Amino acid sequence: MYGFVVYALDKVFFPDASSSGQTIAALGTFSIPFLIRLLGRLFFGMLGNKYGRQKILSITILIISISTFCIGLIPSYAAIGICAPILLLIAKIA
Repeated sequence: MYGFVVYALDKVFFPDASSSGQTIAALGTFSIPFLIRLLGRLFFGMLGNKYGRQKILSITILIISISTFCIGLIPSYAAIGICAPILLLIAKIA
């Protein structure tokens, strides 16, 4: 699945780079959010213990839904240039 998504991200968000540069940049958009999730686990874990896991789970599902919706709204690199991959990374981090 990641291979297909990386191929699609290559062409839409990183068209000016070489093919290996496109792949590295697309894989980078997957790896950075994975590292950020470790901080999110600590942060939301403490909030879950303090305010209740059900409330915090609802908030995290809402954040995931909104960020996924925003990823669908991001225009391609051809439309807004370098802002497209930056917005993609911000949405994936959320």
